[in-house]
Amino acid sequence: MHLRHPLHAKLYLLFRPDPVAPVVGYFGSSNLTASGLEKQAELNIDVVDHDACRKLAAWSEARGCDK
Repeated sequence: MHLRHPLHAKLYLLFRPDPVAPVVGYFGSSNLTASGLEKQAELNIDVVDHDACRKLAAWSEARGCDK
């Protein structure tokens, strides 16, 4: 994804067949690599609120990112 301004944050959305939390998001700076998760100081947060996940998914889709 190329934006007008640099964006280093990562967004991972997990869509699952769970009626309570059908979407879970992880938002932060880590790459899904061993170094990104184990060897560097990174900051991430889980997003379990359905409305917030829906908004993050819409933001991602509006920028051409795949699910």
